[in-house]
Amino acid sequence: MAITTFDGLVAALNTGVDFTVAKASIATQGAGQFSSLWRATGMPAQGAIPTATGATCISSLVGGLGAFTVTTALTCYMSNLSVNGSISNSFYVYDRILTNGALSANSTALTVLTGVNVSGITDRGILADCSNVEWWAEIYTDIGTTGGVVTFTYDSPTSSTQTCVVTLGGTSPLNQDSRAQRIIPNAGHPIVGIKSFRFTTATGTAGSWGITATRRLTPAINMGQPNVGVDKDFAGVGMPIVYPSSCIMFFTLDSTTSTGVIEATVKLIQG
Repeated sequence: MAITTFDGLVAALNTGVDFTVAKASIATQGAGQFSSLWRATGMPAQGAIPTATGATCISSLVGGLGAFTVTTALTCYMSNLSVNGSISNSFYVYDRILTNGALSANSTALTVLTGVNVSGITDRGILADCSNVEWWAEIYTDIGTTGGVVTFTYDSPTSSTQTCVVTLGGTSPLNQDSRAQRIIPNAGHPIVGIKSFRFTTATGTAGSWGITATRRLTPAINMGQPNVGVDKDFAGVGMPIVYPSSCIMFFTLDSTTSTGVIEATVKLIQG
């Protein structure tokens, strides 16, 4: 039954499902920078490098936390999170909504993108104005050591064309795999879809990178002490809705030069 009382919450907690996360450390990352754990080995299994055409990520996609069967007319929530890291990083849980990859970082030609748009994706909690969708430039294999200024052209909710700028690549670790750089839209103009990009300066190595659209599920979970676990209950994680098709993945905000070994348990309930 639907969770409308504290007793209902307790009952749901007693019948929830725990998912185990065990991710190996990713080296050569940067202090004060985000890293994606999509390509980290362990549990869940390492996610694949996506293709150039944008594709919706779903719960059965290898790399995500896994599928969770939800009874008809009930809602799935994340109710608990326990996480332990070998390094005192911050840990984030996201729904990986859409992604593409196999993009070159060593060309200054205009690159037109296909399918990198969330406007037709339903049942993932995307607000009408897309203001809760966070976009990332995610590096899959090392790009060049020259910082390349990238101009993205995108559609806003009003369909007006906007542009924003990100710098990709540069001296290691800025060019390394699993680095995740935010694509920040112009104020008041959230990104619905990215149409094209162009490097002003090529980075020197093509590598492979891509664009990822996400919805954040949890606040930052601060692992302030190495090898000391952090437990968050339903209030600590905010009981975000997890849709049946949600592809749950993880980011770290690093305090040093690696992501550290991550072990976690994510509990999902329904009601």
